[in-house]
Amino acid sequence: MTTGDSQGEAAALLKKLGLLAVVVVVFIGGFVGIKTFMGGEDLSKLHPKDRAAREHIDSYTTVEAREWLTGSKRTMLSGMTDYQAEHRIDQWYNMGAKTVYSFGGGMSMKVIFELPDDPAKREKLFAWRASWYAEMFEEALPDEGQQYMVVKLRL
Repeated sequence: MTTGDSQGEAAALLKKLGLLAVVVVVFIGGFVGIKTFMGGEDLSKLHPKDRAAREHIDSYTTVEAREWLTGSKRTMLSGMTDYQAEHRIDQWYNMGAKTVYSFGGGMSMKVIFELPDDPAKREKLFAWRASWYAEMFEEALPDEGQQYMVVKLRL
């Protein structure tokens, strides 16, 4: 085999690798484009608080809180033991949360509730958050008809 043959084979291999890279980029770009422009929800139409919550949900590995907590021995809700977290999650569902989301690799510093439509259940969740935030000397925002509620957890 001559040097010319080796260079020719190397050039052919580089062309194939380049073509493969282009195919991968087009495939990924097409998938993202389809999801964003054709099948994705238009977040601009959401309540501003819902938009922020949905962007957070879509940007992280977000899982239902019970599933997230039991999925690994290394996950926890900030400031809580596993027992406290399980109790707190049950409390949120009993107050009316449709879904409680947790996220992150190990410690979730926030949770997001999908809020119920029932005004009495919504009132319970907003009252709970106001009390929770008052203990941290923070202001809890009022119910403005949003679909989601972001709750900051304690350290």
